Amino acid sequence: MLVPVGAHRRAPSLVTTGDLNLLARSTVIARDNLAHPFIAQAGGNLYIQGNQGIDIWALNHQEIPFVSGGNLSLVSNGIISGDAHFASGGSLAMLNLSGEPGDFVSLNDPIIRSNGDVTLGKYIGASTTDKSF
Repeated sequence: MLVPVGAHRRAPSLVTTGDLNLLARSTVIARDNLAHPFIAQAGGNLYIQGNQGIDIWALNHQEIPFVSGGNLSLVSNGIISGDAHFASGGSLAMLNLSGEPGDFVSLNDPIIRSNGDVTLGKYIGASTTDKSF
């Protein structure tokens, strides 16, 4: 679980110039808070896998919390829930563990920016914005 921690309740910032992989046997849970944004930024590919689910809520800031210079992938056999903004310098994909398009749920404010293809199965949620850089 990636949530605000410590005395100051700061959300984690995960930043690298290369590839960034976040892997969980169960569910990846990411949260921010009003004082501190959650950031997962990769100069290369950003790959997030939660075998049983992905549950993201990071809408408290103007900054885009999930950014990749290359491809951005959210992979799970469970629910992929992403209430956040995503930006990819390559393709953006919501996939199941077999590599097929996965269903994506975002009930509040999804914004997807991608220089490449956007791949997902069924979408459930609010009107989404798909923007090119």
